[in-house]
Amino acid sequence: MKKIYIILVIGMLMMTACGEKHVAKNTIKEFLKASVVVNSDGEQDYSVKSFGDIDSTRYVTPDAVNKMHAIADKDKNFQSTLLYWKPNENEQLKYLTVEMEVENRDTVYTFYLTNDLLKVVAFK
Repeated sequence: MKKIYIILVIGMLMMTACGEKHVAKNTIKEFLKASVVVNSDGEQDYSVKSFGDIDSTRYVTPDAVNKMHAIADKDKNFQSTLLYWKPNENEQLKYLTVEMEVENRDTVYTFYLTNDLLKVVAFK
């Protein structure tokens, strides 16, 4: 009986993790669709190669978020009028890395999301 219970708990944890990653992927895809610059052909020239695993942190300060926003404003792959969610101070954030190809160049970004994975707070 204990074995069945353990297997069920492990299965539920795995399904939860897969569900979280799916939500995070959709949030980031929507953010990219709204934020990546349009090239001279009038198209967005990017593709997502892979998404990393989700992790959490409480160590991203408001100052660090502001610095990431300032750096992102200078990133030529993104529009300079990006809209972010402002987290509460000391709010736990989730993050994951995204491997992308933008205009035939490989690059990796780390996206910081709200704890519910529905809003982008910052990226670097």
